Amino acid sequence: MSNRPHMRPPLQGIHSRHAAKGFTLVELMVVLMLMAIFTAMIMPSMTRTLRGKNARDIGNQLHETLNFAHAAAVGRGCPAIVNIDTVRHRCWVTVAPLSLPWIEDREEAKTETLADFDLPETVSISIYRNEEDNMNTLEAAAWDTIVFRPDGRCEDTVIQLSDTDDKQFDMTIVGATGCVFVGQEL
Repeated sequence: MSNRPHMRPPLQGIHSRHAAKGFTLVELMVVLMLMAIFTAMIMPSMTRTLRGKNARDIGNQLHETLNFAHAAAVGRGCPAIVNIDTVRHRCWVTVAPLSLPWIEDREEAKTETLADFDLPETVSISIYRNEEDNMNTLEAAAWDTIVFRPDGRCEDTVIQLSDTDDKQFDMTIVGATGCVFVGQEL
């Protein structure tokens, strides 16, 4: 016996069968089938994203804008106005500088835009107000403003958003405090 380790003879033909690298037709079909399944799973959310923002997305953005306007009015000590134009599909927040009597420069006060964003055409916004202290008398407006006073108060307001999927998103502004409450998506 020799002290050499036992060596097997090289296998003939195995190397030549695996020399051509690639995928079989069955492997390609399985991969294509899995890709089709994943595409079918994510397609509804992709079409919703491509179509535009829904009522909940715009409602959350409007909620942040209303809270920002409230804070701007209190922080700056002057009225902050949230302008909602559903015809032009725009929303923006403006403030007018406070004119002080001891300042000599009495130029006409220029408004300053603090924030603005586009409203998608797929979401409609209705603004309802409490008129004559009767909550049953609510009228919708096509273009409206919500004014936050320097003390944070504003008029009682209900904002209703609805999208093309018939989903609604409601917000209520309590006039005495200026707090914005978000309702559930319907």
